[in-house]
Amino acid sequence: MVISGSLPKILNENNIDEIAYSDRNKLAEVISNRLETLGIRISSFAILGASVSVVHFCKNIILPRDIALRSILSDLAHTDMGKSYDTTNDVRRKDKNNARVVHLFCGTREWTFYDKLEEYRLPKQRRTDKKRTAYEKELMSMRDFGGIEILRYEYRLNKAQTIKSELNVLLGRPYETQVIFSDLFTDGLWQKVLLNSWKKVIQRPENQLALLGFDDPLQLMLHIFRKAKKIDTSAHSQNKALWSCALALLIKFCGAKTVKEELNKVWANKDDRLSEKLEIATNFVRDLPVSQGVAYITSEMEKFNRMTIKMLDNEV
Repeated sequence: MVISGSLPKILNENNIDEIAYSDRNKLAEVISNRLETLGIRISSFAILGASVSVVHFCKNIILPRDIALRSILSDLAHTDMGKSYDTTNDVRRKDKNNARVVHLFCGTREWTFYDKLEEYRLPKQRRTDKKRTAYEKELMSMRDFGGIEILRYEYRLNKAQTIKSELNVLLGRPYETQVIFSDLFTDGLWQKVLLNSWKKVIQRPENQLALLGFDDPLQLMLHIFRKAKKIDTSAHSQNKALWSCALALLIKFCGAKTVKEELNKVWANKDDRLSEKLEIATNFVRDLPVSQGVAYITSEMEKFNRMTIKMLDNEV
């Protein structure tokens, strides 16, 4: 038998409220009791020992009023996860820069970002989460959340082998060890998984260029030129500065995946020359800040404060 569901919804009837590590036994009991109402008798002990084949780690982050969620999605829509973690579609074809939801994924891993409150307001056919509890319906009909925006980040591991390869390293166990339901409630595990997965996105060279926070392209160009001249005053160094500036601007405004795909249509880069150039360009701008929204998300991921609906009362 395969059991699937949202653990926050099972326990709290919504998934804005986040569960705690200490909720493990309570959740197992609730699942056991609900199965029994269907005539299926499974002890909570057996549920705690059940193997895990798919797991979605999630975090809700309330955004301050001066940071628009759309600007964060716009930045993330221009990132790329390379050959191993490829995005599905060209940014321009899907117009991901104006998308309501941003997905980065491969066959077994997926990074998803969207506005959780906006998700609640959408009709069923347009929602990422198709099932809404009675409490969630009441919540949206009875409360006015005004201009509050909640970034929902989901890191989805969609295969048992992927789960074992990621979680067993963090749990200090051999890869072959079966991951069970109880393992998911190891103290600190969620933060490590989510923070590591977030860093995989923001630390790739091309993504560091895509997520730069600057308003004036000329200032970026001057920064790169000055850094290059400090290293070497030769014509070769000047050439490096020129194409590094071009790469940074193109990726920032057109998207990493689009730039790489269009370049490869003209020149096939099978010898990883483009990767080398991306690394060089990134080194020139590594001391520049990322966009305000991306910096805020990184800070909140490191703090990893537990989100509750009551926290929204202070934001209205």
